[in-house]
Amino acid sequence: MKRSLWAILFCVVLLSSGMFADSINTMMFFTPNDGTGDNFAFRQSLNGTNLAMNISIFGGTSYFFFNTNGYAPGSILGGSTDVFFSDFNSVTINGTQHELDFHSLGTLFMSSIFLPTNGNSFTATVALDFMALGTIADTGQLLNISGSQVGKITFTFEDGAYFAGNFTPVPEPSALVLMGSGLIGILGLARRRLRV
Repeated sequence: MKRSLWAILFCVVLLSSGMFADSINTMMFFTPNDGTGDNFAFRQSLNGTNLAMNISIFGGTSYFFFNTNGYAPGSILGGSTDVFFSDFNSVTINGTQHELDFHSLGTLFMSSIFLPTNGNSFTATVALDFMALGTIADTGQLLNISGSQVGKITFTFEDGAYFAGNFTPVPEPSALVLMGSGLIGILGLARRRLRV
């Protein structure tokens, strides 16, 4: 019985630590557009056994898609929009940084948010999906970039309109469960050893 418990504990720790060995982490930041420039950032890292890659992209969306002017109660936000890119985008592959160029617009999809008519401030959970085709400048290699991020946007109600706050990413529940179960296993093992 004791051996099977140790085996289960070992598997749980191994699974949770394995999450970091070959993992793709995506983080997107999205802010209301005041019309002066970028309001979108995308960061993705791949930490694998044979390849480590970090992508960093900055750009913006149409002012009409997500803006600082406010939204009427009863309206719906979301859908698909184009993303234009700034000049400072990069990809780092195994420690070597390369400039990342884009010859076309990217696409951002935001899940729909219904703005209530009651005039109460609220927080909505939304999902972002991003896709773009980039070129590594010095090699000419094409790079298909895509990622998803779940997060929250808080809307405040003032002067008859809703105003959006920044998109705040939240961790994926499955990653939290795996990491948490591994930590519980390690703590249980340490506690048992201290008792002996």
